[in-house]
Amino acid sequence: MKKISILLTLILAGSIIFGQALISENFENYPLGKFEKQRGWEREGGNPDQIKIVNLPNQTNGKSLQFDRSTLDEIGLHKALPWSSRSPGNNILKVDFKIFSGRGFGKSAIQVFADGITRYKVGELVYFASSGSFLFRSQNMDPNGTITFSNVEENRWYDCTMTYNSNNGQSYIVIEGATFGPFSDAAGKSPDRFQFTSDPFDGLHTLNFDDLKVSAINQLSASTENGISQTTVFPNPANDLFTIKTDKGISQVFLFDHDGRMVASSNSKAMNLSGLNSGIYILNIKYTDGKHESMRIIKK
Repeated sequence: MKKISILLTLILAGSIIFGQALISENFENYPLGKFEKQRGWEREGGNPDQIKIVNLPNQTNGKSLQFDRSTLDEIGLHKALPWSSRSPGNNILKVDFKIFSGRGFGKSAIQVFADGITRYKVGELVYFASSGSFLFRSQNMDPNGTITFSNVEENRWYDCTMTYNSNNGQSYIVIEGATFGPFSDAAGKSPDRFQFTSDPFDGLHTLNFDDLKVSAINQLSASTENGISQTTVFPNPANDLFTIKTDKGISQVFLFDHDGRMVASSNSKAMNLSGLNSGIYILNIKYTDGKHESMRIIKK
């Protein structure tokens, strides 16, 4: 397999971001039909007919990679990451991709691992079709993860980015321009495996990926590092009522449990928790500018 080592130079806000493309796929050069073992990609589980290259009807995106969850087997597609070939200083992993929400009730994810066969989970962005939400988790996080983006519409493309900084162990998630993080995990990891994965969870579904680019870069853009607003929630933990403090306009507020089920909603900056059990919940705020933000809420 040829190593892809393309020097990218992006001028942004007066700074220069250098990077190398480790994997770059728009799937246009693959034949339509089932996706066989090729170009360094390896399949795990399921059967060859469940991973295919398709042209989605009524879409202008061209070819894409489709996972067809027609059985209850977990299926995956992985490729080695040539992290060791990166230039000095390019210590941030950046994964850009598009995901088509499709239909059904399963879950799919993109995953990055390190440490060879031990598969240390550097980061995983999961889409739950049943709840219409994205969730991020890594090796040392709560295994339930953190919901980052909710109210996903069916049959729509979403632009996503996941980063991991090996210098400090911090990760960010960006979905449709909304930034979530930083999430903290172990520093010093060397990502060596990228993987698409799909399992039925609570049902079967069909979902597509496209425009994958995995890069090693030297710094994050200002829009990523500064994308988090100064929104706060108090009190937190809360007994019955909490209030959102922000200078931004709020359109809707949703509260989810760790199974991704919406348990409360509001159109104001206050929410009553009196009818809920004690525990940890995820608050998703939709602002009037269309952006989203999520944070963890504890109900006493």
